[in-house]
This record gives sequence, C-alpha cells and structure tokens, in this order.
Amino acid sequence: MYFGWMGGPHGQRLNADAKRNAQGLYVLGHSILQKQDASSHERYAASGTITLDNKVVEASGVLGEFSTEEEAELAGLRWARAWVDRFR
Repeated sequence: MYFGWMGGPHGQRLNADAKRNAQGLYVLGHSILQKQDASSHERYAASGTITLDNKVVEASGVLGEFSTEEEAELAGLRWARAWVDRFR
C-alpha cells in the first residue's frame, strides 16, 4: 500500500516509501522543483511531513536542495522518520 504525495510541477504522485507506523502516523517526503534559469541544472528542495487522521502533525520546511526528485523525497522521509522516532 502506498501513501503520500509529492508537490511540484509534475503534479501529485504517490510516494512509494511513505509509511504508516503503529500509532497511525504517516511519514511523507516531498520534492519541489526549484525555479531555474536556462543555464542551470534542475534542483529539488526537500521537505517532510507527518500526518495523523489526515491532519498535519509536523512539517519540516525546506531541508535542502538535491539534484534529483528521489534524493529530495528520501531526505524528507528520513527527516519525518527521525521526528517520529524522537517525539513518539
């Protein structure tokens, strides 16, 4: 089962690494394509979100920029999992 969403210009898509833990929390990783000029490579900002019962429990803000969507999503997921491990 897949849960999660990724924002950005590519629309919504499922995040195969999103997980629900024993307390019913969902951890989500996001990649957001950064505005670019013609001479630069694509960069993606990362963020993470934790939800419970379709309500946001915590959100990270921008965690950094990465060269691929996948790297950004994984960074967001790692942040969200670490938050859950620390505070739950």
